[in-house]
Amino acid sequence: PIDTDKDGKIDALDADDDNDGVLTKNENYNAGTPTDDDSDGDKIPDYLDTDDDGDGILSATESNDPNKDGSPADALDTDGDKIPDYLDKDSTDGPLADPDKDGLTNADEKTLGTDPKNPDSDGDGLLDGVEKKAGSNPMNPDSDGDGIGDKVEVGTDPTKPLDTDGDGKPNAVDADDDGDGILTKNENYNGGTPTDDDSDKDTIPDYLDSDDDGDGILTKNETPDGNVDGSPTDATDGDMDGVPDYLDTSVSAVKVQVKALMQGAYNSTSKLMQDDLRSKGMLPLKQPYNIGSIKYAGTEAAVATVFAATGNNAPVDWVMVEIRDATTPATIKARIAGLVQRDGDIMDVTGSTSLMLTGLLPGNYYVSVRHRNHLGVMTSAPVAITANTIPSVDFTKPTTTVYGKDSRIGANSGTVSLLWAGNANTDVRAIANGPSNDTGVILGDVLLAKDNLSVSTNYRLAGYQPTDINMDGITIFAGPSNDVNMLLGNVLLHPGNSTFSANYIINQQLP
Repeated sequence: PIDTDKDGKIDALDADDDNDGVLTKNENYNAGTPTDDDSDGDKIPDYLDTDDDGDGILSATESNDPNKDGSPADALDTDGDKIPDYLDKDSTDGPLADPDKDGLTNADEKTLGTDPKNPDSDGDGLLDGVEKKAGSNPMNPDSDGDGIGDKVEVGTDPTKPLDTDGDGKPNAVDADDDGDGILTKNENYNGGTPTDDDSDKDTIPDYLDSDDDGDGILTKNETPDGNVDGSPTDATDGDMDGVPDYLDTSVSAVKVQVKALMQGAYNSTSKLMQDDLRSKGMLPLKQPYNIGSIKYAGTEAAVATVFAATGNNAPVDWVMVEIRDATTPATIKARIAGLVQRDGDIMDVTGSTSLMLTGLLPGNYYVSVRHRNHLGVMTSAPVAITANTIPSVDFTKPTTTVYGKDSRIGANSGTVSLLWAGNANTDVRAIANGPSNDTGVILGDVLLAKDNLSVSTNYRLAGYQPTDINMDGITIFAGPSNDVNMLLGNVLLHPGNSTFSANYIINQQLP
């Protein structure tokens, strides 16, 4: 008599003839025709074959019956191809297998288009699974095409991929790693050797350095890319020495202190401006002058702590400070977006009231201030700005002479001077009635407001809008605290409007 597994029991009396853990009755798949049950085609039927799939691994060691009940119903199927391992000659070709040990299943690799038999499909030194977790492209050694390979940009810990500028985009997929406005590919000057691209020699390559020349002024604040296309080919070169300011450690800069009050926000009792835009959370962190007549492409952005200030130093709104040529004052030599405080002091985005304007040599310059819905003002004569002194220009004082006629409006019995309010359409004049009038702009914004379903003229439009003449965070055409009355009052009572005409135009007194 035959005893296949040599266990002392003849096959006729042995429930598991080959002793592989699966009962013979469960290996006789074809109901009494065992010669047909030969998974590996070796002419040994499975019920007598200790290696059913012929893969060199005994069936008993391929988890063919984990619960030891003699049935293979719970047999392990590692690769998820619905063929249990003990019958599957290749247990690595199913959707759940990871034959190349890169951390991705075959199904994952199919979705991504990577090679399931190559742990590093793009050959960049990072496993495909690591790249997927890090957010980079496992099919491209330079995911963002910036000239810096993913291996460098992901960093030493793929579970925490580098994000230099903290914008939520890992460097490997961020076109501007340091967030300075210049694309990384345009800061990797040496073609793949970023460690050499270190203008200020601080051991931080320019493409990761927010201050490339180490002059204390952030690259993004030195106008490195005037047309905002990511290329520094149009970067400002203030001293015209052939080196753009953002790379020039010797670039000239001047400082000036400026003070101004906006009529719309001014409170004659406190002699301060209201900071409703800040307190209501409507004041933007980034300068807003990329639209309207000012058309400024600067990247100034305030730090959050500046907005937390209260009292006299609380920020009221963004303003534009300009330095103009002494001979042709229509020519703007430099400008900076700053925040005007309740008391009129203008500070930069860090909170300093000494405003630094780069690209200027010490000399004589006109100084002007402009606001998005107030008319600008300029000194009547050039101001001396030297390397050792910081001049102070106080437009709130009536004694500070200014360019033009009736360029400011008086308050508190003429003891304080304010910028004229009413420029709702952000041009260079205040008009209550007639062509291009500001009243119509206020009315239009109110009537067309998305939530003004009844198209009511009394609708209160909340938000940071140039039509909010009194700067309380709400544009109102009709009703209490409306924005039209101040505009109309300015027009009718303007010193130049001798006939009290509603059609009078208040022109901004700037060249």
